[in-house]
Parts: sequence; C-alpha cells; structure tokens
Amino acid sequence: MRSLLSQLRYTIRLLLKSPGFTVTTILIMGLAIGANTAIFSLVDAVLLESLPYPDPGRLLALSENSPVYPKISLDYPDYLDWRANQHSFEDIAVFRRDSFNLTGNGDPERVSGAIVTASYFRVLGVRPAIGRTFAESDDRSGGVGVILLSDRFWRNRFAADPKIIGRTLVLNDVSYEVIGIAPPQIMNPENMDVYVPMGHFPDLPTLTDRGRHPGLNCLGRLKPGVSLDAAAAEFRVIARNLELRYPDTNSKIAVKLAPLLEDVVGQYRMTLYLLLAVVGLVLLIGCANVANLLLGRAIVRQREISLRAALGASRGRLVSQLLFESVVLALLGGGVGLLLARISLDAIIALTPHDVGRFEHIHLNGVVLIFIMTVTLGSGLVFGLWPALKTSRVNLRDSLDAAGGRGTTAGAARQRSQGMLVIGQVALASLLLVASSLLIQSFQELQKVPLGFDPHKLLTIKIKLSSSNYQGEADQTTNTAKMAAFYDALLQRIQGIPSVEVSALGSNAPFNGDNYSRDFGVVGQPEPRLGEEPSAEYESVSPDYFRTLRIQLIRGRTFDAEDRVGKTPVVIIDEKLANRCFPGQDPIGKQLAEDAHKADSVKYTIVGMVRTVRHDDLASQPKLAELYLPVSQSPELQMTILLRAKDDPQGLVSAVREAVQSVDPNLPVFNIRTLESQLSSELVTQRLSVVLVSLFSILALLLAAVGLYGVLAYSIAQRTREIGIRIALGAESGSILTLVVRQGLIIVGIGLAAGILGSMILTHLIQSLLYGVSGTDPVALLTSIGVLGLVAFLACLVPALRAIRVDPITALRE
Repeated sequence: MRSLLSQLRYTIRLLLKSPGFTVTTILIMGLAIGANTAIFSLVDAVLLESLPYPDPGRLLALSENSPVYPKISLDYPDYLDWRANQHSFEDIAVFRRDSFNLTGNGDPERVSGAIVTASYFRVLGVRPAIGRTFAESDDRSGGVGVILLSDRFWRNRFAADPKIIGRTLVLNDVSYEVIGIAPPQIMNPENMDVYVPMGHFPDLPTLTDRGRHPGLNCLGRLKPGVSLDAAAAEFRVIARNLELRYPDTNSKIAVKLAPLLEDVVGQYRMTLYLLLAVVGLVLLIGCANVANLLLGRAIVRQREISLRAALGASRGRLVSQLLFESVVLALLGGGVGLLLARISLDAIIALTPHDVGRFEHIHLNGVVLIFIMTVTLGSGLVFGLWPALKTSRVNLRDSLDAAGGRGTTAGAARQRSQGMLVIGQVALASLLLVASSLLIQSFQELQKVPLGFDPHKLLTIKIKLSSSNYQGEADQTTNTAKMAAFYDALLQRIQGIPSVEVSALGSNAPFNGDNYSRDFGVVGQPEPRLGEEPSAEYESVSPDYFRTLRIQLIRGRTFDAEDRVGKTPVVIIDEKLANRCFPGQDPIGKQLAEDAHKADSVKYTIVGMVRTVRHDDLASQPKLAELYLPVSQSPELQMTILLRAKDDPQGLVSAVREAVQSVDPNLPVFNIRTLESQLSSELVTQRLSVVLVSLFSILALLLAAVGLYGVLAYSIAQRTREIGIRIALGAESGSILTLVVRQGLIIVGIGLAAGILGSMILTHLIQSLLYGVSGTDPVALLTSIGVLGLVAFLACLVPALRAIRVDPITALRE
C-alpha cells in the first residue's frame, strides 16, 4: 500500500510538471468517456433495464397479424377464445387506451384511462398501493361501476388522500366507485389516470363484434418452464382453429408473440445500438490520440527512462510505471467524463421520444458506474500499453545520440508508430462522417415527403362526446341526428372566432394517433374471397375539412349541407383507392358497399376523389387507401377540431374551449397541438440519431485533427536541423510548406481510403434507418472526403507555417 501511494505521489508530481500535456489528455479522455457514459445510460434505461414487474422475462405481448398488416390490435371475441383454449400462460389480459370526461369536481376535465380486463393486474404481478384490484365479478355488465386511480393521478388530483377509497367519481356521466390505487410502476400503458373494467361495456359493438379490432393490446404471463417457442406453437394451432370456425373474420389471421420489453422498445433498438457504436469509435479515436501524445512525450522523458534503466530498473518495472501513469490519467479523464455525462443527460432526454417513459428514466445508476469504471480502466490500458512498450525499449547509445540532438532510428520508428495511430484515427473519423452525412440526408428527405395537406398554422383539438348523452337512444337515427346537431352548432361558434380562417371536424385527422380502418366491397365487381376484402382508412369529416387541410380535390365535389341523415349515403375516396378499385375509370357515381358479402348492406355513392394523405408514417408509403364519410351521416363520439389560423394558432385555444363549453358545458377539450408540432414529434427518433451522431462525428474529426497536428509538430521538431539546412541552401518557403503538408496529406489519404472502404462495407448495417438515400450514396462520400480533407489541410498548415519560420542559424547552432 505504501509503495502504491509513493508511486501515486510520484505520478502526480510528474503530471504537474507537464500541465499542458496533462490537461489535454484529461480533456480528450473526458470527452470520449463522457460521450460513452451518456449513451450507455440511455441504452441501459431503454433496452437493458428489466420491466418493473415480478419475473418480467415471462411477460409476453400478443397481437394478431395478417399478410396486409404486420400487427393488428386484438379482436375481443378472439381474446375470449384465446383465454379459454390456451395452456401456456398463467393468464392473459387485454387493455385499451381511452379517455374520459371527469365532471362533478369543478371544471370538466379530460383524464386518460385504460379499459382493462380483471386479469390485467394479475398478469403484471402487481398489487394495489391502497384498496384492491378488479375481481372477475367487476369485469361483467351490471352492478356498480368501479375504477382504480393511478398513483400519479391520486397524488396530483387528490393530494394522496387515503379516504378516496369508496368515493364516487363521474366519468362520461356515469358514476364509478374508487376501489383502489394502482401501483406507480405500471408502464403498460403509461401515464394513465384511471383504470376501468372492460366488462362494464358489454354492449359496445367495437368490443363485442368479431373482426372489429378495437385497439386492444394483449399481454400474458408464461407458466414456469414454458418457452416462447412452445407458446407460439400452441397459438398457431388456436389461430388455425379460429380461422376454420370464423372464416369471414379470421381468414389468414395469425398470432405474433414477443417479449413485452421488445414490444415496448424494439423499434428503437437499432438507433440506440448505432449511437453506442458511434461513441465506441469516438473512444477508440480518443485512445489513439492520447497514445500519440504519450509517444511524443517520450522524447522529453527519454533521458529519465534511460537513467532508470541504467540504475537497474527492469523493462517490466518501467512498463508498469508507465501504465500506472496512463491509468491515473484515464481515471482523471473518467471523472471529467462522469461530470460531462451528468450535465448532458437533460439535453439527451429532450431529444428522445416522449411517448415511451423509459427514455425519461435515464440516470446514472450502479450499472452505469460499473460501466464507466470498466471503460476508464480499459482505456488507460489501451492507450498506455503500446507507448509503454515502445518507451521502455531502451538503447543507451540512441538515448545519448538523441540527447545530443542527432536523429535516431528509434525516433523514426516512433514517428512511424504515431503515423499509424493517426491513420487509424482518420479512418474511424471518416467512417463516422459518412454515417453522419447519410443520416442528415435521410432526415432532409423525410422533411421533404409530400404530405397531401398543408400543416402550417393548423391547430388540432380533440373532444369526445359522452355516449350516455349522445348515444343513449334505441333508435340509431336519433343518436346520429343528435350528434350531427351538436357538431353543426359547434362549428358555427368556432367559425365566428375572428382569428379563425376556416375550421372543420375529422375523426381520423393526420398524425393525431387515430387510425380507423374497415373492409368494404365494390358494387358491381366480383365478391372477394374471405380475408381478401379491400380495406381502407376511414374518417368522418365536416364539409370544410378538405378546404381546412388544403387537400386537393381531383374530381367531383366535396360534402355539403345536403349530405345528411335520410339522404343518399355518400363517400369521398382518395386517388389510391380509385387506382386500386377503379383503374382507368372515372369513380364518380360508382358505389362502395359497407359489407362485401351482404347484398343488403349500406351502399355509399362516390361523389368526389381527393389526393392521398399521409396519416401516421413519414418513412413509408401509405399502405391503405382512404375514404371519407360526411359527419352528418356518420358521426363519431371522438372528433378532432381542425382550425386554420390567420395568425398564431396557439392563440385560439381559450376561444375554442369557450366555444365548446358554450354548446356543452360538461365537455372538456384535450390533446391541443399544432400539426407542425405533431409532424416534428414523428421525426424525434431520426432527429436524435442525426444530432448525436453529427456531434460525435465532429468530436472525432477534431480529435483526428489534433492527432495529425501532433504528428507533424513532432516531425518538424525532429527535422529542425534538416529544415534549417534546406533554408540555408536556398529552399523557398513554398517548397518547405509543400514538404510538410504533403507528409500530412499522405497520412490523411491512407486513413481516408481505409475509412471510405470500411464505410462502403459497413453502412448497409444502418440502411434500415435511412430514407430516400443509399448507404453508398456518392454525395455522402464526397461530403465526408471534402470536410475531412479541409480540416486535415488546416491541421497540416499550422505546423507547416511554423516550419517555414525556422531560423537556419539557430537550427544549426542547436
């Protein structure tokens, strides 16, 4: 222990004698280790930390899929059949995100909620903080409605009052008794306020009709000893049996099983692994840079090392001392890196998706601290070993020659070693620059994607009518008329707001998270086989919807005041549907059937055709066509108000809220956003990768430039006598400048060639993250070469200018 402390004191004194070298090394390693720590914290929080449930590895997500849709929300009758026939799970459960109008406690408030089966909390393996969870008897129709509150909602809305148990809350004009407080760790789904038993909605067609797929998510807990493959095999049999029993709804419907964690964050895995690989390369460049500094510093320490060897120090002793110095430097750099990582976490969180809470849980936990210690010690050994081996190989004659100012073969060998390290840095930096350039181009291409509508100055606000007030009549025509009257009155009030240019309503507005699709038939065409019916997104819209979004009308007309209940059912289709169902024909006047297999189903006459609109994915072409129904004939309980503002759309919020409540005082508004902000949130993952990869690429470029500068500066120091003689013999400044710059550019050229070759081989790994650009895009390659070449030239120019200022008399005297 005493020997270690003595060695530490000696090392610190040695480092304090070279403050420039010490500070530079600590900063280089601090930046590299800090970047790695910050990104590993992100990867750990999102991908590596287990879900906060007991034995989370046995939790699976189950979904349906078809040849057209890779993932479909579960059909509730299918869930009942799954649960009755499966033997692989302890139990399975379904849940659906929803929202409710909370009234009777001051101003009406919109609360987020989840409709869940009674098995939901059992499957997750969680217990309530207070009270109880749902029993099977709660999950049936009839009786008093019961709910659980989330821990967050209980604390924020009711100040964590334990007496809330037994109180009654009114949601959507229905009374519910609070029976418990859900535990805070529930994250499937996240950010819920209330939980309502699914059986309380026995007459809801979207839940009871087979084939409706009403946004249900399914999860299950495997029995001990049952594998994922065994469960998947069992559910293939179940799906096949359902297909045989219900060919009209279950034809070609399969079941997909995946670990619950993968279902939650799997789409971000590739992006996060890319970031981790990028910072790993930055760390390698930093290590190479510090190794170069250590090799250059060996010139200053050559006499010291030789003297220690002459006094009997073995090579192993010398190597251990030099490695100890490197580890101390790495530890100091690791401390700086830890500080930088902690400072940068908030900025990284701001760039991450906000719809997945795991991104917001980034923190420096024990796993991250172990990681930074491992990386720090490993880095110290990596960047210190080669210089230690080189420096400890002592030749007393060469050392004396060096002391006398004469060039040596050891100096030339050291210079070659430094050149190799810089070549590696340039190669890795060019690889990162190519990746950064590709991601930037991809991001720019995504922003140029034609939307089919104009998002500028568009405000979207959601409302949801109470089913008890607007769908309480036995006669559906009466319910439809009541909802249509409300929407007419609301639009009249909103259109009277001075700052509103035009307004409309839509049930499935672009990038609002509402995705509704339905199968249909084409009147006059052969009846499709079961499971092969044409399908389309559908949306109920008001007459000014297309004018508000500035969606181009290609043919026919838009809706008008005559398209009401009792009149001919009409529909507007997009050009994708027209091309699929009526290729080379004029679709106006043709008809679509609500059900392709029922002769007496409702027939809709096509009155217009509009441009295709992107709804929820910028990176791929819309898979589904779209049809629009007039809100006066097919109103929905939940609608989106769309307003095109004359000025700032955010300034309309309070006026719209007053307009809504002037028509229905118990109706809150929610999800208030501009369409531009919604589009921006769609690009959050791409923006995260672009910003971070670009920042780390710039850091790598600067480190490579510093390494190149160091090598050339060392070379000039070694060749000062030669340069002085050249100048004394009449060499011009230009030739000296060319001599130095050429030496640097040769190193850069070799590294650049290696990096570009590596990028052409490896960029196919990130092809899935790119849009509209190839992994071997020549623009990305040329941009990277140009940027790196310019920075390298500037790094060469500084020592070259120093070389031409060498005084030949002074050089010869020294």
